[in-house]
Amino acid sequence: MFDIYVRDINPFPNYPGTGEVLLFSIPATSNMERPFLNLTMNSELGNAGNVELTVDPKSKYIDIWKHMRTLIRIKYDGETVFFGRVLTIDRDMFRSKKIHCEGAYTFFMDSVFEGKEKGFNVPLKDYIQMLLDAHNYCMTDSPEKQIFMGEMPGNYSSGIAEDQKIPNETKTFGTNKGYKAVKEWLDELVSNYAGFMRVRYNDSDNKLYLDWMRNYFTKGAIDQVMSVSKNTVDLSDTVEVDNIFTHVLPMGKGWNYSDGSTGGGKGGIHKITVNSSPAGMGLNFVASASKSEAKSGETVLLKSSVRNHIFKPTLYRFAGWRVNSGGVTISGSSYENASFVMGNEDVSITAVYSTHQREGIVMDSHSVSVRCSPSFGGVAGVNKPYAQAGEAVVVSAQPAFGFKFTGFSGGASASRSPCVFTMPNQDVSITANFKRIYNVSNMDDD
Repeated sequence: MFDIYVRDINPFPNYPGTGEVLLFSIPATSNMERPFLNLTMNSELGNAGNVELTVDPKSKYIDIWKHMRTLIRIKYDGETVFFGRVLTIDRDMFRSKKIHCEGAYTFFMDSVFEGKEKGFNVPLKDYIQMLLDAHNYCMTDSPEKQIFMGEMPGNYSSGIAEDQKIPNETKTFGTNKGYKAVKEWLDELVSNYAGFMRVRYNDSDNKLYLDWMRNYFTKGAIDQVMSVSKNTVDLSDTVEVDNIFTHVLPMGKGWNYSDGSTGGGKGGIHKITVNSSPAGMGLNFVASASKSEAKSGETVLLKSSVRNHIFKPTLYRFAGWRVNSGGVTISGSSYENASFVMGNEDVSITAVYSTHQREGIVMDSHSVSVRCSPSFGGVAGVNKPYAQAGEAVVVSAQPAFGFKFTGFSGGASASRSPCVFTMPNQDVSITANFKRIYNVSNMDDD
């Protein structure tokens, strides 16, 4: 049984609410749609592997594919055998889309590692860990592309045969000074030690792992063609990827801005950085500046929008712009479209978002919860479950037969009921305390 899943670039699969969609199973069950005309998966030694599929133009999934963004996962008999991203999208004369996907090993093309003139004299395992750490640091904002150490020199599990292991020797690695893609450093190791590397998707924790063994891998090499029907194309329009760049090489402070200016001082060009708060909501929050660099005195436009995404709906609204550094004043800072005049230093600005009012919850309010101790000692309640900071909130308690009320603790402190307290700028949890009365005739005594 093959299962084909797809999702957008975020969130990572082991986060709650992944938005991962099961598109198709082979053989298909009667209640599932047929989104593919054909699908072929290739898993090759020493290669990232690839998947090619043709999408029926009548399928509701025809427009979900985004090159370099959409992630695809294929399971075979319950085990993931391919995980990667869409590379190119072609459309044939029948308006079907041919999707070409590359495996997760190519994620190492998106990150860089800096070599040193004298290199690093460390065990092979430690050097590989340095490469993985560099990759994962570059992928801080894309956790679905982070990769961890799997079956590696100095890290092999007991089930790996000796003839498959590569020795964990200590020598000097990374002697080429300067930055290169992490994949280039890994390919250099394979050239020196031989063997085969692969990136493996682990279903138990939904993470990616790098394996490196001397002999071929015994699992995951599926060369079967998965086909519903065949379709021959003789005309296509293509999205080319020749000019796509997936990593940036740090060049140091001595390099110039795009127009040749070194920045700083009157008339110099300075950088503009725009981010969002809360972070990690890139599918829903779109905040940007009209330019990434500007000279002193130039007007820069700011734009923000909040949208619901098919895989990750939002409950946020735009709340305003905040200047983190740069000393500029934003005109219309409470509006999604705003502007500022560039000063004489780099600028950092944050677009701030807050939650929507929904289900009777007041915007920017905090929750009020009340519990009884012991739970059978009585009942307690509050006049409003949500309140803004500074509001008056009333909490009350009534003892059960055989108990007496002794006071509130937690967010409110009082010995009598009802009690009025002022809401702080945070959630509040209050406990109504009761005490058992053994002499029932004296239950109203203090």
